[in-house]
Amino acid sequence: MGRRGLLSALIGVVLLAPGCGGDDGPTLTFGGSDEEQVAATVNAMTAAIAAGDGEIACALMTERGQRRMVRIGRQVSAGVDTCAAAVPAVAGFGYDPGDFRVSVRDVSIGPGPDHAQANCELRGGFLLERSAAGWRVDAPACVD
Repeated sequence: MGRRGLLSALIGVVLLAPGCGGDDGPTLTFGGSDEEQVAATVNAMTAAIAAGDGEIACALMTERGQRRMVRIGRQVSAGVDTCAAAVPAVAGFGYDPGDFRVSVRDVSIGPGPDHAQANCELRGGFLLERSAAGWRVDAPACVD
């Protein structure tokens, strides 16, 4: 299955709920246990990054995660000033977090009930925080 197909399949599992602010658009949320929600959030975000879909990828990040994505984007392309612009820049440069698939076994909740880590295969992990909209990625790449 190609990256766009994987993204479509992941988003097909997502529940789209109306945003609270009217014009905010849909909010991406996932069902299941915390571990299942964390894994689904990371996998949907990485698939969106691999597909160059900044709108979905950034919607699955915290504000801090979006700022980090902008910093990553600026390393590969001058003039990147938004998270949505950074995603296709890093995807086009060969930065492919879509290769990082995580499973429920890779997820640990903590410290506290509102933080989680999804471990990467080699080392490090994606850091997440629980928000009113659901789990959101705070570090959009595997960090030590």
